[in-house]
Amino acid sequence: MTIKTRNRIIIFLMFISFALLLGSAIITALDFFTGNFSLPTYIPYKWLQDSVITKFNYIAVISSVFLILLYTSIIYLFINVEFEKTQSTEVIFFSLFLMGCLTESTRLLFPVLNLWNQVNIIPTLCTRAVIFGRVTATVALLLTVICSSPDYRQYVEQNILISVSGAMIIALLLPLNTSVIYPVGLVSWGFGKILRSAMITILIAAVISQYLKSFISTNKTIALATGILMISIGYYFLCATINYLFLGLGFVFLMSGTILYLKTLHRQYLWT
Repeated sequence: MTIKTRNRIIIFLMFISFALLLGSAIITALDFFTGNFSLPTYIPYKWLQDSVITKFNYIAVISSVFLILLYTSIIYLFINVEFEKTQSTEVIFFSLFLMGCLTESTRLLFPVLNLWNQVNIIPTLCTRAVIFGRVTATVALLLTVICSSPDYRQYVEQNILISVSGAMIIALLLPLNTSVIYPVGLVSWGFGKILRSAMITILIAAVISQYLKSFISTNKTIALATGILMISIGYYFLCATINYLFLGLGFVFLMSGTILYLKTLHRQYLWT
């Protein structure tokens, strides 16, 4: 993939992310002020419900989606400005991670269209979109680490196609239980614990791999590995946000880790 092609794709995704952020904000605000904004009725959470910052709060859930969209838009803009002339394989896969984050916006359709008690195809499609995005984002972080060397540049398109196709197959084949809709805006899916465990394992593998590469490299810097670790923690917390504690921790870790990772990566390519 040439730099010119990569930059065009990133610019396109940047406009998509800004459009999603603006469109979601307008639609949600209109729905809220017209009184059509619906809240979930099924609240299954019993753990950590005694404190204001840890108890379930739907404002925190909605805010997490908007923070993910805001984060994605800002980072796409940052990448477009800072890495415009940099031949970085990591940026390509990190852009894929950001693309996976965009699918979280579909969760806003549940309160906007009042999908909490409806049995139709829309809740199913929204959930499958989120599953696709989360699998894609998780695998993209791993590819950011293991495919960072120049030797992998000729296989970028193949790796992207394989990861996206695999995520799509998982999203389409995973069984869904439409009778249970969680208040985070997701239909209950089968093999949930297995999928979550696999995704966490992939994130751990990405972090460990980056730390090993940092120790082996000549400069001995661990900033890239620390950045990947913080991104993984922040991404997990924001996707699992049900309260203000998860919301705050998720955004702080995700944004701080991304800034640390991308700035370190930029300095690394600046001196090579």
